[in-house]
Amino acid sequence: TLASLIKGDLPTEMSMLAGVTAMLAFFIITPEQALMGFSNAGVATVVVLFMMAEGIQSTSLLRPILRFLLGKSKSLVEAQLRLWVPVAVFSAFLNNTPVVAMLIPFVLSWSRSIGVPVFKLLMPMNIAALLGGSW
Repeated sequence: TLASLIKGDLPTEMSMLAGVTAMLAFFIITPEQALMGFSNAGVATVVVLFMMAEGIQSTSLLRPILRFLLGKSKSLVEAQLRLWVPVAVFSAFLNNTPVVAMLIPFVLSWSRSIGVPVFKLLMPMNIAALLGGSW
């Protein structure tokens, strides 16, 4: 597993799944131990929110709303301010991680369209999510 993670041939989740499967096959861990982490309510909540975020992203449900809210910014400060408000509002009601993950593809394309380097939007977006609230 560690070699696969370092080499980078497989996605992280596949490497970890292969590692757990190998440990199960060689009786290093029990099935109960393999599934123990999934019994945490926080993990289950984040998994459900990631599924919801993927559904929203694949249906482009938020795209028109975000286009309206973010608009065509003329400066970096304006772009950051326009991004902070919806992110903070979304994260006040949802877990921060799925909110940020759901918005990254949109922010990437939006930054190209307004001519602002994406790195100047992603970190402020994360901070806005943290300030919006976390549970």
